[in-house]
Amino acid sequence: MDRFPEESSITHYPRGKNRHADPLAYITSMLGQSESRTLHIEVLERPSIDQMEINTINTGG
Repeated sequence: MDRFPEESSITHYPRGKNRHADPLAYITSMLGQSESRTLHIEVLERPSIDQMEINTINTGG
């Protein structure tokens, strides 16, 4: 723990409660060493738009 700043904390979450762990690990791995290590993540309680968009894909030429 000596390598972490004083304001850091580590919390263990059981496997069933960490569904955001993989995306968060991916986001933090994309940060370079020179970039800020503070992430602001917004969780939307409802969609940000009211319109559903559907795109069709035609295959086989």
